[in-house]
Amino acid sequence: MITKLQIMTWFEVNRKGTVKQLVEELGGKGDRVAAIVCGLVREGALVRSASTGMGTRCRLYELSEGKTSRQLIREYVTEHGPVSSRQVSEGTGIDMGAVQRILRDEHDSGRIERYNSEKCSEHQGSFLYVTAHELCQFGCSNPMTAFINQQLRAVRQEMRV
Repeated sequence: MITKLQIMTWFEVNRKGTVKQLVEELGGKGDRVAAIVCGLVREGALVRSASTGMGTRCRLYELSEGKTSRQLIREYVTEHGPVSSRQVSEGTGIDMGAVQRILRDEHDSGRIERYNSEKCSEHQGSFLYVTAHELCQFGCSNPMTAFINQQLRAVRQEMRV
């Protein structure tokens, strides 16, 4: 039976690999190895870096560089502004399901805000995410309205002087 420790040790030696390679070198059942690898991705110990084909066994995984998936997602949203979960998944290399779960948790805890993107044709029907401080900075939930409010505030201050 293959354990998390064996898989982590293998990744420390090899740096990158697929579930198929793990099964070939460590033995065991592919489904069991895939389940352990998915658990390690959820924990943030491994990240999905690319796909070499279709299916779980062809996905390329590598050791996380000290940052958890949650930290990577938060940094990506902060740097790239309003983004969809698909953009976050592609940009960070983290599995889409894990990204959606983490974004939902971050939204529930108040660190990330989300809004519906009905007006944006590129992201129609999905949520866009932005860090909470970006939305609240000028007292509104829409980034364009926040920008307009900021400009109005600056003009009013100039008129007072």
